[in-house]
Amino acid sequence: MLLLNPDIRGITNRKHVQEGYEQVQQALLEYTVTCYPQIQDKFNKMLQLLPEIHSLAARGEEHLYIKHCSGGAPTQTLLMEMLHAKRK
Repeated sequence: MLLLNPDIRGITNRKHVQEGYEQVQQALLEYTVTCYPQIQDKFNKMLQLLPEIHSLAARGEEHLYIKHCSGGAPTQTLLMEMLHAKRK
C-alpha cells in the first residue's frame, strides 16, 4: 500500500494509482477477515502500522544513500538509479 501513493510527485495517472490503492486495501481487508477472524479489527491494526513502516523505509533509504555517497555501496545498480532519480 505504501507503493501506491497517488500523492507522489511525478505521477501522471493519479486516478489509476488511486484505484490500485483501493483494490489492494480491499484485498487486505478480505484477507484479514478471512484468515484472522479471531483477531478483532486486524485490518485497522495493520493500517496503523503503515506510518511506522513508511518511516523505517525512509530511514533505510537515507542510510543507503549515505553509504552510496561514501563509496560503501555499489554504484551501477537499478536500486541506485532509482534512488538518484527520486532525489532529483
